[in-house]
Amino acid sequence: MESQVDNIVINYKSICLRRSDVNCFEEFNILNDMAIGFYYQILKDRNEFKSVVESVLFVEPASVSLLCYDYDLEDLFEMFAPLKFNERDLIFFPLNDNTDKYDYGAGQHWALLMYQKSNDTFYYLDSMSSFIKNADIFVSKFIEIKNYKKSPTNKIFPKIVKVLSEKIQFNSYDCGMFVLAFTESIMKILISQDKKIELNEESIRVAVYSEINQKSVKQLRKEILQIIKEIKNKEIR
Repeated sequence: MESQVDNIVINYKSICLRRSDVNCFEEFNILNDMAIGFYYQILKDRNEFKSVVESVLFVEPASVSLLCYDYDLEDLFEMFAPLKFNERDLIFFPLNDNTDKYDYGAGQHWALLMYQKSNDTFYYLDSMSSFIKNADIFVSKFIEIKNYKKSPTNKIFPKIVKVLSEKIQFNSYDCGMFVLAFTESIMKILISQDKKIELNEESIRVAVYSEINQKSVKQLRKEILQIIKEIKNKEIR
């Protein structure tokens, strides 16, 4: 029998949000995997991003964790082949600091890692201006999967550029919301360009520091809760 405490609130595409997932968007709560995955799906479906969305990949948090901690390269290659990593201009990876693959949801901090194909660079955005050590682990694993079964080369290992030099988060719970805000801000940069998807450290930093802060992520929480309400109302009809 379905729990009355954590019942399903909405089904949206492949995402099923339960009450506990929706509650993550209330103030003072840290986001979980499902909450981040939900808003990534919303961004993918947004009309204003249609011109660039085919060149971009939003990877769900659970898949990022799997890439970090599963060491069977053949299985991982088969699993992630449909995502076509090598064909994407830009890939978003929500990164968590959990280091125990057997303790699901144990992490306490989120950051955003992005890979840009044109300059073979990873951009790391952390609202606390810290550095999650899983980033190095993930990048190493991602490159192994991306180049799996290809002829070995002497190519230089991709660099990780830490974009934010100052923290913009001043509480203990908004890190996941900042990841969503970072992602949305980057998407806005992309659609402002003329067909060519090309980011650099300075353009990302300017967008983040000019648009994203504690006040803006608080407002984003309200907007997402309103989106959930509207989806639920459509389901009822």
